[in-house]
Amino acid sequence: DTTGAGDSFNAGFLAGVLEGADTAAALRRAVASGSVAVTGWGGTGALATREQAVRDAAVLKAESLTVPAT
Repeated sequence: DTTGAGDSFNAGFLAGVLEGADTAAALRRAVASGSVAVTGWGGTGALATREQAVRDAAVLKAESLTVPAT
């Protein structure tokens, strides 16, 4: 169930930023938080704890992409 995945993504990103993470680290935490949310039913069926989001984010890879000029 994808209900709440976007909210959890946003919360993970904001939590990372507020804790001083750089953009890539905050995005990894956002992805980890949103990913946990889709494992339960409804908007609050599964919400990542801080510890879970940080742990899951640590195993995600991120790379920079260059957007070609148009």
